[in-house]
Amino acid sequence: DYRFIIWTYLVVLVAVSALMSLWGHWRFNRMLAVELARLRREYHPKLLIRAYRRLINYLEGCWFFNTSRIKHSRQVAGRFGEILLGMEIEDEEALGIYEEILLQEPEKDKFYDFLIRCYSRKGRLSERSFNFLRRRYHERPDDRLVGILSREYTLRRKLNYESERVLLRCLKLYPRHRDKVLCFVVPRLLAYSRTDDNAAMFYMAAAEEGQGEQLAPILRRLEERYREKGRDDALAYRLAQVLHDYKIPEKDGSGEKASFAAEESSAGWEPDEEEEGVFRLEGLDYGEQSLERQAEEKAAGQAAMS
Repeated sequence: DYRFIIWTYLVVLVAVSALMSLWGHWRFNRMLAVELARLRREYHPKLLIRAYRRLINYLEGCWFFNTSRIKHSRQVAGRFGEILLGMEIEDEEALGIYEEILLQEPEKDKFYDFLIRCYSRKGRLSERSFNFLRRRYHERPDDRLVGILSREYTLRRKLNYESERVLLRCLKLYPRHRDKVLCFVVPRLLAYSRTDDNAAMFYMAAAEEGQGEQLAPILRRLEERYREKGRDDALAYRLAQVLHDYKIPEKDGSGEKASFAAEESSAGWEPDEEEEGVFRLEGLDYGEQSLERQAEEKAAGQAAMS
């Protein structure tokens, strides 16, 4: 009896699952055809987005095998995302669709390139877009994201290991914005008297920008620490070069006084609230994609949309 019950239960489970899957496929294809027919009568971005959301909600709410759900969601994203991209729609809902497409298929570069152009023109990203960019940069580092992420970190007043890595890269890629980056980072590092390698690179960059006298106590403390540890790597060599080339003055007194001097020096670095709030990175580099190639892609997108 137990074997009969178990086998009966399994057969019923498989049969019901198969029937629900077939019914779901039929209803999904019918909904897709109805939505596309409706859009042919009235072609508007808002209707496109609503149709896309209805189909995605149905896929998430109805029972499907996982492979079928992924297949159908990619089909919907491909149909509606291509149309929105061809129309160059940039509102938040459309950007959310592009981001969902890239989460499923990260290699779709045309959506990625369009998102970068949209993000660079925005004053501030939504939390959804910001988190998407952070994840994208972590999984696929790209220098085109550095300027946008640097702007977002400063606007949100975020300084941690993740943002420090991006801001250090920003110092190399965008020399004209070094002052803004350093005015955001250095006071916060001095407030905690940080002497780790990341902080040292920011201090040395600030000294190269003419602020060596203010940062002399903390730089000399780093020199002592490196000498005690016997460090002879590239960072220690660069510190010695900065101290020599920019004539950093010797610190006076004991280590306690040096620590106090470092805290005092942070006062001269504290940026203006208004100046910090309007931090922007203009002229972002979009890579090797020329204007002619962009025009060709736009024409191809319009042809595909037709």
